[in-house]
Amino acid sequence: REVVYSPGLVLPEQTITYVENNPVDAVEIEGEIAVGATIPDTVELVEIPDNPRYSYVYVNDNPVLVDSSSRTVVW
Repeated sequence: REVVYSPGLVLPEQTITYVENNPVDAVEIEGEIAVGATIPDTVELVEIPDNPRYSYVYVNDNPVLVDSSSRTVVW
């Protein structure tokens, strides 16, 4: 799996570890999901307890980290 970060973004290692160690049921989203894309409002995001600025979802069995306020993919 290739990890792609938003340019200039520094994510705490524990945030990445939490997302990888706590998978959720994957959803299917049409189109390419890449850094900068917006996750539709119809997709339920999972908040990261120690870092509520970010939420995540698994898309096609891959973790996707998003900015909770904008729903923009950052990782």
